[in-house]
Amino acid sequence: MGWVSPKVYAILNNSEKGKTILEGIGDKDQATVDKEVDEFFHNSPVHKITSEDEKKFIKSKLKPVWQGSRAGPKIEFLGDDINEAINSLPRNESELILNALRDNVSGGIWQGKGQGYFSVYEKKIVLDRYMLLSSPYYEKNGVFFHEVGHAIDYSLGGGNRTISSTFISQKHNVSLAQMIYDEASQITDEQFEQIVKESEEQRQDNLQEKISVLSNELTSIIDEQEKAYAKIREKENGLIESKFGKEAVGIRVYQYNDMCFLKALNDNGIKSLSDFYELDLTKQQEIRKKIEPSVKKSVEEFKNFKQHLFEINPELKEASEEYSKIYQKKLDKNLEIERVKNVNTRIWGNVADLIGGAHKKKGADGINFGHSASYWETYQKYNLGTEAFAELFDGLTNSKVSYYNMKQVFPKSVEIFEEIINGQGRK
Repeated sequence: MGWVSPKVYAILNNSEKGKTILEGIGDKDQATVDKEVDEFFHNSPVHKITSEDEKKFIKSKLKPVWQGSRAGPKIEFLGDDINEAINSLPRNESELILNALRDNVSGGIWQGKGQGYFSVYEKKIVLDRYMLLSSPYYEKNGVFFHEVGHAIDYSLGGGNRTISSTFISQKHNVSLAQMIYDEASQITDEQFEQIVKESEEQRQDNLQEKISVLSNELTSIIDEQEKAYAKIREKENGLIESKFGKEAVGIRVYQYNDMCFLKALNDNGIKSLSDFYELDLTKQQEIRKKIEPSVKKSVEEFKNFKQHLFEINPELKEASEEYSKIYQKKLDKNLEIERVKNVNTRIWGNVADLIGGAHKKKGADGINFGHSASYWETYQKYNLGTEAFAELFDGLTNSKVSYYNMKQVFPKSVEIFEEIINGQGRK
């Protein structure tokens, strides 16, 4: 069962409870397996990252970004989140990450829009926040572990070369780059599509039922959101009416400006705007000069009141904060639904990408996912090797079902990867 490292597999296989988990992995969904494994290791002797220096080091790598002369979005807050994910790993994997960060990511981790990559020349990782946290097509933090996988590949290879292309397996007598090419190139799109179809059929009823439940929950949240919004508007309108009159309710600042201007004209004996514009220009300018200071003062008061209304009124502030929480619940529920709908892409996307690479195309037809065809045109086997290492490391550390699927489709490649991870490929 290659969805965990041999070290962790040995720990699981050394107890009756662990054996039960291993035996049932093929028949259970990912959430169930993850929960069982997490519970098993909760009190296990597997070493965690406890050193405060190590924790600080990881967080220091997630630093603010500068793009040219403009400061990019800060992603340093992800330090705790990423650190927690790394902290849950067996010592073997966490050490590889720490060493790679020290050796090959001295340039830090940067925020990138719509992209994620590791640059061996600049020694930095670029991540897109949406891909990292909110995309239904990737596991949470999966892009981070994928790109760190590239850094580890170079770190173990000596810095300028990759271990995936230089390490020769004792068992298979070839590199990971050669073996993944041999295995992936033999699988046709039709064969892969059938594998995915069979996988989907096994959980289709459960998926549809889950989507139905989640959709009903979303409907309830939307109703809750509408009520919360109505509560805010009612309170806001009441406060505006009490200070500026009923006619000021529900209007924008420019509309209030027009209203104040007309009222000031009325106070000066002019009944309408048309009457005002019938006056000669000299008279218009005279009236404007007279009324504009008071109109401007009234409009500024209205504008400031509306801008700071949520700050000065505790009840409205509380209602607004409650609305924000409900709105976030709706976003989270939408994402949860999309993640359920796109479960195949997350758990089979890595396989599809590598099959596509072996055939010099974008993904496999069953799941058209992954790198562009042009990416595979140059140094095909080299790219396949380093991508296989990154995909496998992402699966090993962050997506057990994805790793299990790669084990079924590319068994020999995974064996070579595990040789490397277990120390046989270390310098």
